Amino acid sequence: MWYRRIFRLSKQVIQAVPKLFIRPSKGNGEGHRLNLEALRQLERLQIRGSRALRGDRTGGRISHRRKPASEFIEHRMYVPGDDIRFVDWQATARHEQVFIRQGEMPKDVLVYLLVDTSGSMLWGKPPKRDTQLAVATALGVSALQNGDRLYVVPYGENPNPEFGPASGKGHLTGFTRHLNQLSYGGESHLEAAVQSLTHKVARGGVVFILSDLLERGDLGRVLSSLPAPKWWVNVLHLLHPAEVAPEIRGSWVLEDSETGLAINYDLSNEAIRRYQQRVVDWCEQLEMTAVAHHAFYLMIDTDALLDKEILPLLRERQVLLPL
Repeated sequence: MWYRRIFRLSKQVIQAVPKLFIRPSKGNGEGHRLNLEALRQLERLQIRGSRALRGDRTGGRISHRRKPASEFIEHRMYVPGDDIRFVDWQATARHEQVFIRQGEMPKDVLVYLLVDTSGSMLWGKPPKRDTQLAVATALGVSALQNGDRLYVVPYGENPNPEFGPASGKGHLTGFTRHLNQLSYGGESHLEAAVQSLTHKVARGGVVFILSDLLERGDLGRVLSSLPAPKWWVNVLHLLHPAEVAPEIRGSWVLEDSETGLAINYDLSNEAIRRYQQRVVDWCEQLEMTAVAHHAFYLMIDTDALLDKEILPLLRERQVLLPL
């Protein structure tokens, strides 16, 4: 019955629920599970992408490409070899020329998840990594079930294989298994990862950068390598609440989680106030840089719940759109 498709999850997705699990980091939190509520939301959502993005295969997206079809979008003149079943005889009679009815040719889109696997993503209780992979899983599920082609591109010092291209719900288990096996540590190398991606890929696509952006590179240079409209870039900035508003005070030895560099700090109330202002200024500068390069920026609190806060926020900001 038609209503079962609208109000019930597909059997294949329900069977995959126990496998859509992000394993917890050792001793830090309980991980993130894509529960039924999150999956219900994803069944009705699609990753936003411009209609101008190229698509080489048939998928689930509206495109500018046209084909002879009974569903009318526009006319074009008949050329020898066209199927006469799609001739619009009424328009032909009115204009004394033969017209073909054209409909839309659905397309796929390439979706790239650039996953930061540096050591700083393991910081926090629970670590930022857990929320990062929960968001990556949600985006990957949306891409796979809507006919897009999915790639996962981990970047960092630890060697991690890429995943993809993959399309279709049959790849859900392999996709989540790949995320669970990622190794974290060392420094982040986003600029090198993007340069490698653009050298291998000519057609462009939708890019998600999932990172805390705690690296020495310049986000502006990264985004200039992914120009619109060929690339549709989303910067998802993942920060732990303790990074935005630290509660510690007094004299501390702070160690860089990626380089191991240790520095003594006297964390007075005034020092924390100045730090918080610098974090606000930094995030605003990142957003301005993204806007200047026609990219989207969103800061995500890693303490937020996926189904109740993060997915509704992605929908509100039109990163995910209703089908």
